[in-house]
Amino acid sequence: MLGGSTTFIQKGTTTKTERILKLFTLTLLGFCGGSPALPALAQTRVTIDFDSVAPFTDFPTYSEDGFTLTPNVGEVRINNAFAPFSNAAQPSFGFGQGLDSGFTFTSDLHLPFSLLSIDLLEATVFPDSFGVTLIGTRWDSSAVTQTLTLDGIAGAQTFTLPSSFSDLRSLRIAEDTANGFFIDIVQIDNVQFAVVPEPGTWSLFGLSMGVVLLRVFYEKRQKRAA
Repeated sequence: MLGGSTTFIQKGTTTKTERILKLFTLTLLGFCGGSPALPALAQTRVTIDFDSVAPFTDFPTYSEDGFTLTPNVGEVRINNAFAPFSNAAQPSFGFGQGLDSGFTFTSDLHLPFSLLSIDLLEATVFPDSFGVTLIGTRWDSSAVTQTLTLDGIAGAQTFTLPSSFSDLRSLRIAEDTANGFFIDIVQIDNVQFAVVPEPGTWSLFGLSMGVVLLRVFYEKRQKRAA
């Protein structure tokens, strides 16, 4: 038509705004599509079992699967001298000798973690009721404490911890002050943690999903255009 202008939009093409909206939608779908897998990413379970080293060995500090165990005094002593005869750890000075002979777990990557369960072995010729206190320090500097009481029977007991032992930055294992100077040989084994990934892991996961969907969308458009 004379004196005017006509804009033609070819069928099958998209405007710049539509392309941006589609890209945003794909990225959003990437985050949403990944949501069923988030629980798996949210927690990675790790069990410290001390089985990868030679028994009857002392360490200034002991590291396994991203965690380091540091003694307050002495060394971390690992042996398999008591039932169930697999490696377990104890303070080299032992509990009940008037020393601050506990030790502390920390994450090597400085990630928040939860304590799920722990085995305690009472390994004396004459076992008795004995208390071990767990002290978790959270990232907000608050503390959670629980004392586990051994039953006085030689061998291992498994203790499951409540959900309050979460978002930890350190876990201290010490004897209960109510023990007094009673001496008992107590070992720890099969310490099960759940580690929460860094926030960047979530972003990377969502972004990668968005890229995959964008690639699928691009390939479909290429096939239609062919």
